[in-house]
Amino acid sequence: MISAFAQRWHEIEPLIDRLFDVAPAERAEWLRQHCADATLRVLVVQALDNAPGIDALERGMAQWLPVLVDDATESLPVIAGYRVLRFVGAGGMASVFEAERELPGGPQTVALKLLRIDVHDADERRRFLREQRILARLQHPHIAQLLDAGFSPSGTPFLALEYVAGDNLVVHCERRRLPVRERLSLFIDVCAAVEHAHRSLIVHRDLKPSNVLVSAQGSVKLLDFGIAKLLTGDNDRTRTEVRRLTRAYAAPEQFGGDAATTAIDVYALGVLLAELLQGELPRRADDRELARTPAFDDEALRKKLGIDLHAIVQQATRAEPNRRYASVGALGADIQRYLEGKPLQARADTLAYRVAMFTRRHALGVSVGAMIAMALASATAAGLYEARQASRSAQEARAQAQAAESEARRAGALKSFLEGLFDTSSHGTEANETAQELLARGRERADRDFAMQPALRAEIIALVGDLERRSGHPERAWLPLEEAATLAKMEFGATDRRTLHVEYLLAREADELGRVRDATSRLQTAIAAFEAGPNHDSPEEVVALAWLAGLDERIGESARAIEVGNQALALARRILPDDSEALTEAVMNLGWILMDAGHPERAAPLLREALARKRIHLGTRHAEIADTLAILTSDLIKLGRYGESEQTMRDAIDIDASAYTHPNAHTAWHLNDLANVFVLEGKFDEAAVFYAKSIAIDEDLAPAGGLNQAISIGNRGRLRFSQGAYADAEADLRDALNRKQRLLGADYADNGRSNDRASLAQVLIARGHLDEARTFADGALSEAQRRHRDAHPDTAFALAVQAELAAANGADDRAAILAHDAVAMYTALADERSDRAIRTRLLYGDILQSLGRHRDAANELADALATASTITPSAPAIVARADAELARADAALGNDTAAEPLRTEARALLTEIEPGPNTDRDATLRLLADTRTSKH
Repeated sequence: MISAFAQRWHEIEPLIDRLFDVAPAERAEWLRQHCADATLRVLVVQALDNAPGIDALERGMAQWLPVLVDDATESLPVIAGYRVLRFVGAGGMASVFEAERELPGGPQTVALKLLRIDVHDADERRRFLREQRILARLQHPHIAQLLDAGFSPSGTPFLALEYVAGDNLVVHCERRRLPVRERLSLFIDVCAAVEHAHRSLIVHRDLKPSNVLVSAQGSVKLLDFGIAKLLTGDNDRTRTEVRRLTRAYAAPEQFGGDAATTAIDVYALGVLLAELLQGELPRRADDRELARTPAFDDEALRKKLGIDLHAIVQQATRAEPNRRYASVGALGADIQRYLEGKPLQARADTLAYRVAMFTRRHALGVSVGAMIAMALASATAAGLYEARQASRSAQEARAQAQAAESEARRAGALKSFLEGLFDTSSHGTEANETAQELLARGRERADRDFAMQPALRAEIIALVGDLERRSGHPERAWLPLEEAATLAKMEFGATDRRTLHVEYLLAREADELGRVRDATSRLQTAIAAFEAGPNHDSPEEVVALAWLAGLDERIGESARAIEVGNQALALARRILPDDSEALTEAVMNLGWILMDAGHPERAAPLLREALARKRIHLGTRHAEIADTLAILTSDLIKLGRYGESEQTMRDAIDIDASAYTHPNAHTAWHLNDLANVFVLEGKFDEAAVFYAKSIAIDEDLAPAGGLNQAISIGNRGRLRFSQGAYADAEADLRDALNRKQRLLGADYADNGRSNDRASLAQVLIARGHLDEARTFADGALSEAQRRHRDAHPDTAFALAVQAELAAANGADDRAAILAHDAVAMYTALADERSDRAIRTRLLYGDILQSLGRHRDAANELADALATASTITPSAPAIVARADAELARADAALGNDTAAEPLRTEARALLTEIEPGPNTDRDATLRLLADTRTSKH
């Protein structure tokens, strides 16, 4: 019987589901009419007998697990790409297995979840794929990350999720006998995870202890968004899915099949909080009474929890959704206020209560005030002073009450807006509405519903604009953000933190559109206006300053960028807690600025610090970690650490594989950066493959991926230059230049044009087109010097190309001066270990030899060889070339004793270079051949 039950659960479940619409006395007759299979009827009745009522669906196959575990482990599923290790558990919706999947960095343990849903129907397949995309969007340190999804050979859908080893939240706390404060701290992490999901327009719908695990390290992980849907999810399945939820934690409106809102998760968290603190679950009445019956309203629980915690639980679990907390964030904030002894939103907002809370927080000060107040009759100066202090305490309490009331009104309005926006039962909305359509409708509702509330409208429009930017559509974000900035200035004033925040968002938007100078000017003005007011030393100021510093670097003001970046970081370290995201961004920005300005040694510790901070805050698999790894790689390659750079970029791409289930611009960026590392390592074939992958992704993302695609095409051109395919290199670089000019217009100058022009000039020199090369080389140097008043890698590269052009024209004296200046600039920047710096020194040595200055040439070439030899792992192509160049200089000085070992090493290194076209190999072979010719 048990085996039959397990095999036929997919038939049993829908019958049980439909029986809930049938009166108990009529169910036997209904089964006879609707189920001709007598065996199946027996199994349905037995399921209901085994777990009466809705529990039969809630528990699903879990009720049979004691018997089925052995069978399950003997017949583990087969999923391509996975090695299934063991059966973990099952419920009404899925069976879970521990499994491993092979990745470039080694096997990864995952939780493989096989869903029990019918996906043979085309609509059901689309529903599964849509939920897969929902899961992929959830990236948070306290949410188990979706890593993969697909179908088994039999058509069963599966999800591969981050594997979490640990107990559920309640068991974890009970086994360790954690005090209330520690339990509440963990619960705040749960709230943060759920709030993050809500901001991604996702409701969990089935929050309960088994879906909240705590790892051995004490980190909360929220599981099982398998039944979560967009707030615009399918209406026709609402009632069926409600019955698959866990009744004890389900909000009253879920039993009525109402549209899903964030309020149902607030309710479930309230129930979970009561269970976490006192092991209490709500006493369920008949379903018809749920809407009128408070979940927790007994005096016994009030005594156990205390008035404040009971008030929090009660407000979260009110029967009426509009009387609960406005959001999960508000629930978490109230718990934080409880921990800090501050007045609660859940308590009656009376002056007496506010004063009591103030007294609790400032017990010593208030008690002193009370003693002085008792001595007022003496009319002493001290007594009058303390009386005024006590008066100020009362004023503070009233101000807190007014601020809380204002914030509650604001939160309520925002909640109303979001629920109205994402309620699928609203007139004119569609269940399959895209994110673009949602945001467009959000803008319409903001204009209509908040026309008379400009302050709220400013915040909502800014939110819509920033969501557009973050969703990869900066071109649609500009207008709402610009309007929000105008409204914020009018409503809040230029010295308000909210105004500065909107201006910062607008500056980020302008930067993504390539309008760097516009962004810089605007943000400078906003910061100056803000700093003229009283609201100094805020997180908003830190973030704005850090971003302004990055913009200064982009427009070539490196000295100012470093100064402002240091100012932002100093302010952040002084006023912000160590775990602040704003502090992390300030560290990150300064590290990037120093790297881009040619100070890789100074940048490295900051970028590593930022990476460590982000890993603590976001977890190790978040998409932002991949971006941070890519920035760190840009610094590592300048330090000659190619091996570490390759592994770092492979790690980034591995994270991308789990963070994104569809083509994404960040993945294309990271593929391009790994290809850049391969070029430096001499792995040209691999580089070509990864450039092609990056370009293909950006092609799919057009027009959003246009700029990234142009960058990858230009880099492919540089690869082809290194392979000696000069015609193809020229075609790619011209294509990249034209694309960027078309996309960026006048802003191209602030987005690497001098670098692109210098690269094209190099190719033209190699092809012998010296007149056209001069046009591009002169333009590159002029632009670099105009943008970078101080020493900068772009200027040094442009000088080196000018030296190469002068040498090609036979002007060796001028070439030597230009090459000397380029080498000196790289040295002044402490950027001499970069590939371009080493090649510039080799060029200088070659020019000095042409002038007969062999001793000077030998010194420069020896320095180049020493620097190239520090690259890890060894870069055989460039070291072999440096060996051969130095051997030629030593030979010219008559020092064959020094030259011969260098030639021997060069020949040995040539065998280590990967097969295929390589200009460094060709140059080395020519130098060695010249040496043999000169001997004869």
